[in-house]
Amino acid sequence: MTTRTGDGGETSLFGKGRVRKTDPRIEALGDLDEAQSAIGVARAMAPKSTLGRELLELQRGLYLAMSEVATPAEDQARLPKRLDAAAVETLDGVLDAVRRTARIEGQFVVPGENAVSAALDQARTVARRAERRVVECVDAGLRARAERRQERDEGQDDDAEPPPPEAVTDEVLWDHGMSPALAARMERIAIEVAAEWGLRLGPRIASGRYSYVAPAGEDAILKVIPPEDESASQQAGALAFWAGDGAARLLRHDPARRALLLERLVPGTEASVVSEDEAIAAAIAVGRRIWRTAPTGTTYPAITDDVGRYLPPDTTYELVPAARRAYAAMVPRADTVIHADLHHHNILRRGDEWVVIDPKPMVGEPEYDIPPFLWNPLGTSPTRARTERRIRAFADAGLDGDRIRTWAIVRGVMLGLPSAPGHRIDPDRPQLQVVRQLL
Repeated sequence: MTTRTGDGGETSLFGKGRVRKTDPRIEALGDLDEAQSAIGVARAMAPKSTLGRELLELQRGLYLAMSEVATPAEDQARLPKRLDAAAVETLDGVLDAVRRTARIEGQFVVPGENAVSAALDQARTVARRAERRVVECVDAGLRARAERRQERDEGQDDDAEPPPPEAVTDEVLWDHGMSPALAARMERIAIEVAAEWGLRLGPRIASGRYSYVAPAGEDAILKVIPPEDESASQQAGALAFWAGDGAARLLRHDPARRALLLERLVPGTEASVVSEDEAIAAAIAVGRRIWRTAPTGTTYPAITDDVGRYLPPDTTYELVPAARRAYAAMVPRADTVIHADLHHHNILRRGDEWVVIDPKPMVGEPEYDIPPFLWNPLGTSPTRARTERRIRAFADAGLDGDRIRTWAIVRGVMLGLPSAPGHRIDPDRPQLQVVRQLL
């Protein structure tokens, strides 16, 4: 088929926007379209029946879903009809009716009992794939909007200083994310590794600012970590240590090229999009699984090394002396493997459980892990009440609330101030807001 509009590898969304054909929304629309066709095959096998009529209603609902996926957020109001709570309620009613006549929950069903059931099973699997694609789009959109809100709140507009042409240090990488040149270099490595490992590499996941991340087939993710990101140098070791218990599974690793093949988490929902109570419970649950006694001979860096490297001199900023005094008054522990970047965007759902991704493993104490959770998720501003409530929740779960406070002051200063000297200090950064609240 042809639209006779030329083909430069792009296609149109509803409205005026054009995107690459590898855009996640186009991938999602393709899977939804395939689901439509699969349901149509099943409907054709049961014409003029109750089943056929219900399948037709499903197809009509899918077309509404496709129109929403294909329409940019700013144009959604122009759609003549959208999926609503009533449509979901109607679908739930159909499901309840099926359950009353066919009690199959909790059992595995082997497809192929007859032609209609086999066609329905195929439609079901395609629809599940389409669901995963749509969830990816939603999650990517939420992350992108949150990042834009944070950039707006931090004054990082179009007139801001552009990122360096190439990241050459860990500090520069964390301040700016990957430069276009560095991203291109990581993409070349990803393509090379994918070819060697026999992987079908999808489009880059845009939310991966600090490493190259892309789907590798239906069940895996390929991640290439820049050598400039020293904090992630032992990420593969930590994931292997946890072996899928509380963390994403490591499937394959190329240490020389810093390439990791990871399981694809389904549905992959971030803790940033659930309620406050559920997000806290998720962090506590995964923490209890990954905070383990450090193995003998571990080479993970100690949290004391992290503080020694990133806690700036007293003269840097008014909050630094208080952070240094707080740190001097404590005796840090170094007996537990911790994540060191534990927050909402690194806690994802796998089935009915929560697991972590993207660790920066260190040896220390669980309380060191909590501060990033206090000032996240992106796009939100910490309040004193929220900060205190979260600390109480972790203390009620068995952690030391006083040590969480101390580490939040120390790490808030470490992570809230620019890594490189001479950069403008933003006193309203969430990390520094939390420090003031606790002082």
